[in-house]
Amino acid sequence: MLEPLPAKNIDTGMGLERLAAVVQGKKSNYETDNFTAILKVIKDSFKKQGAQAKERDYRIIADHMRAVVVGISDGVMPSNEGRGYVMRRLIVDAANIIFKAGINQALAYTFVPVVVEMLKTPYPESAPKEKEIAAIIRRIEESVFKLNKEKIPEFEQEIRLLLTQATDVSIKLGKLLFLYHDTHGLPMDVTRALVKGLVSADVFDKVVMEEERLMEEQKDRSRKGSKMTGEVYANQDFSLNLPKTEFLGYSQTKAQAQILKVFENNGLKVILDKTPFYAQGGGQVGDTGYLTTDDNKLKVRVENTRKVNDIYIHDCVLEQGQIKDGCQITAQVDEARRKAIMRNHSCTHLLQAALRDVLGGHVKQQGSEVDENRLRFDFTHPSGLTFEEKKRIEEKVNAWISQSDNVLTEVLSIEQARQKGALAFFAEKYGDTVRVVSMGKVSIEFCGGTHVGSTADIEAVKIIAEGSVAQGIRRLEALTGRQAVNEYLQKEGKAQQAMEQAARLKQDEKQKQNAYFEDIKASVEQMINSAEDVKGVRVVVCSLKDVEIGLLRKLSDLFKQKVKSGIANEAKKYLTSLVYSSFLAWPSNLWSPLLIKKSKSKALLGCIVIPVNCAKENLGLNGTITPGSGN
Repeated sequence: MLEPLPAKNIDTGMGLERLAAVVQGKKSNYETDNFTAILKVIKDSFKKQGAQAKERDYRIIADHMRAVVVGISDGVMPSNEGRGYVMRRLIVDAANIIFKAGINQALAYTFVPVVVEMLKTPYPESAPKEKEIAAIIRRIEESVFKLNKEKIPEFEQEIRLLLTQATDVSIKLGKLLFLYHDTHGLPMDVTRALVKGLVSADVFDKVVMEEERLMEEQKDRSRKGSKMTGEVYANQDFSLNLPKTEFLGYSQTKAQAQILKVFENNGLKVILDKTPFYAQGGGQVGDTGYLTTDDNKLKVRVENTRKVNDIYIHDCVLEQGQIKDGCQITAQVDEARRKAIMRNHSCTHLLQAALRDVLGGHVKQQGSEVDENRLRFDFTHPSGLTFEEKKRIEEKVNAWISQSDNVLTEVLSIEQARQKGALAFFAEKYGDTVRVVSMGKVSIEFCGGTHVGSTADIEAVKIIAEGSVAQGIRRLEALTGRQAVNEYLQKEGKAQQAMEQAARLKQDEKQKQNAYFEDIKASVEQMINSAEDVKGVRVVVCSLKDVEIGLLRKLSDLFKQKVKSGIANEAKKYLTSLVYSSFLAWPSNLWSPLLIKKSKSKALLGCIVIPVNCAKENLGLNGTITPGSGN
């Protein structure tokens, strides 16, 4: 008979996999049929590569790969922050184990098929995404291998350099370890192992202590950096002690309200009992506008609206009158700005639907920012979008806009919303009830933002930029509204015309110079034969019009080919407002100021190119060049 536990309702940690181990008579989860097939493929792959690892390493790879496959199939893309960072770290750890085993190529991605096969019953959604998951893992693996190959030799060299210094070696080595782990991404066990083999045990302990101290400081900085600063939220002693603000902004942009509290905290802050101003959140910027009294004695400009625990805080500037608690005011949102914001916000929903249609169901929102000028949308995708993909996405969104579907909002329980197929995203937190925004049959999402009444109100969309934010995260930027799109297209058209015109001019000039060179080329022999003799030195003087430096170089080469003894080089000299370019070869005892190359040979060929509208006399040459004159 089992004895009652002294402390009841304690979690024993007896999860499904541990129960499976008990039922199957195994001592470890890794010995059950959940892992055996995966572990066999991993070990066989290592064997084919002529490599071997510890049993613990094989198990780590198997466990990591299961987590990564399920995570990516569920939309958690590897990145540098949040859940994505955990996913990326799992892949990096597996890749480092493979690298340390002596394998010099990506391997972990090849384990995806067996993991998908093992999990196809509980996670059937991972099967259609198998190739995509493998591609994502492979890219990260290859970057890890490249990093290790490039940075480890560099790291070893820096260690040896530091060991030649007599002072503070342990501190400096600790900082070096921290730098290569935190900045360059080298695994900690690799960097420590390299140092451990080169220093005494006492020094190594001090090195590790210094690295861990720096790591802790970094964590503290990260925690502090995640807090909002310079605002009410950063003031831990501040307490609002006010009722929740009633938000009216979904249905109106103007309302009568009472001022509950006025205070200074990095600027004037005003809290109302109710407000039509949307507070910054969910990627949408806060509303701006004015607070006024009926007698027009008070005028307060609202520059932004924020929210703390459902209390709306208006960031204000007092323009006229005196403001105090208890005042009855009219709150007026900047309507034109709000409409532009709503166009952009509604368009992000259509944009996401188009991205999922064109690129695949793996696309999940990772962040957004919508203001009155443009929209920015971050999403999961392993590679850059092609021109054709961007074109198809844009065309889809514009087609949906033209359908003029009504934009409907409902407040549902979170379970009802999910049953309806509404999409929920990344780090958003939801209560028991949620606001669901639907646009025809195209899009249905959880969303607390403000939206247009019909997709036709968006008018038009134009994608203006696409790029990478982090590993596996892409970013699109777009404009909405017919006027904004047309202005952009006009500017883009003018820019394209300017580029084409510049290219044509460049091509015309090139052809002109080539033709000019051919003309000059035919008369080179005559120019050489007509060279003047200046104190035993033959000098060629010629006059050319609108000559490019490239043509001068070609002409210089041609002269060098034709003359066995002599030097021809290019130079530029400014005389007042005149410029002349010269092929010049002059012994140092004759004309050192303009000497380009020295020559031991007394024989010399110089070719001076003078602007066509400038006579030789104007350059002080007087028909000949006087050596040593400095002209």
